[in-house]
Amino acid sequence: MTNRKIAIVEFNTWHGECLTPQIAYLKAHGDDITLICPRRTTSAIDKSVLDGIDIIICPEKKGMANVWHVWRLLRRGGYDAIILNTAQGSECLKLCLLPKPRRSVIVGTIHNLKKLTHSFGQRHVVRRLDGILVIAPYLVPHIPPTGIPTAYYSPLPAATATSQIDKGGDRWIVVPGNVEFKRRNYSSLIDIAKAAKGRAVKFIVLGNSQKADGPEFRKTVCEAGLDEMFIFFDSFVDSETFDAHVVAADYLLPLIDDKLPSGADYLTNKTSGTFSLAARFGKTMLCHKTLTPLAPFYPCVFYDTTEDLLSAVELGKQTTAKPLDFNEEAERYNTFIDNIISK
Repeated sequence: MTNRKIAIVEFNTWHGECLTPQIAYLKAHGDDITLICPRRTTSAIDKSVLDGIDIIICPEKKGMANVWHVWRLLRRGGYDAIILNTAQGSECLKLCLLPKPRRSVIVGTIHNLKKLTHSFGQRHVVRRLDGILVIAPYLVPHIPPTGIPTAYYSPLPAATATSQIDKGGDRWIVVPGNVEFKRRNYSSLIDIAKAAKGRAVKFIVLGNSQKADGPEFRKTVCEAGLDEMFIFFDSFVDSETFDAHVVAADYLLPLIDDKLPSGADYLTNKTSGTFSLAARFGKTMLCHKTLTPLAPFYPCVFYDTTEDLLSAVELGKQTTAKPLDFNEEAERYNTFIDNIISK
């Protein structure tokens, strides 16, 4: 099937990084693509994939008025497929309560599989979907039975990404994302930094440290006398800056372990953006042994203790994974969309 007309919808200002691979794969298919999302969301998308697509900016504000506006655009657009980049949340639910646009199939990315069985609203959203996507291969076997076709898509390979950052001889351990205590065990990062004091190691917290738990964490770093070991950002990190720092990284650090209340969920119900970055850029992750089941899917060096981690860093221990092949990933994604449209 060729010349598909596709709309991609994102109501939120997060999960923007998940748009980059989907747009790239759809462009490779030659599709007519319309992206509907808040302006800030486009900042998380690689600029190289935005050329040649229609972008409709919707307000960041929540509420039915915004949903109604998007629904009218979808109803009039005559799209073969509508892709919900985040097929969960109040705005998505409101959209799915409205009549389905004629001749359009709806495919949605589920970011937390637990909600498929624990949330009434999520179950209603799923009933409106013609296809379900997740963003990690290891999640596919854990999707509860729904009778709906399912697949995963991979992060966009980053073969052309470069960085001119001077690290000054330090080994860089990058922790991607805004500081949120519920997502990552930052107390363990303090312990690691204390043990690394005096070594040529620097920690890059690659997200807006003025949001969420960022100010509190920075205060803790300061009180511990660890300021010189950290690099922070005081505002939203655009995709170009973000990618440059990931390219410069020696290691990525997910900060997910057995002390994180939701840690086990990252093996069965959801994934971390850090995992996708490791696959995309071919960067080795420093993973607590809790994450050992990820070994077949991502480049990981596992540790039990803080000293294990720092020893691996000082030795420059790395592991490799099979590089993603763009054409293979695009074909798999587009075949899935084709099959949903032609059902």
